[in-house]
Amino acid sequence: MLSMRTILALGLMGIFAVSGFAVAAQEKPEDLAHQAALAWLSLCDAGKYAESHQQASLYFRNATTSDNWQRSLHAVRDPLGHVLQEN
Repeated sequence: MLSMRTILALGLMGIFAVSGFAVAAQEKPEDLAHQAALAWLSLCDAGKYAESHQQASLYFRNATTSDNWQRSLHAVRDPLGHVLQEN
């Protein structure tokens, strides 16, 4: 037989799990897009140009090859140096 303490702990865990799902379900599409954009830009800032091409949309990948993308970023992004501060 379960003790009252165990039942209470299981109940609280259930409440927290359900409330966590509710918070995740309420996340706005704009927030998800913003997070994805920042993650992608972080790849570029870290010099992971090939990976940024792989993570880009199909439309983007069809518009330029990975080699062309990497050459372009080496020419444009590299001279800017390392990121000093992220917002």
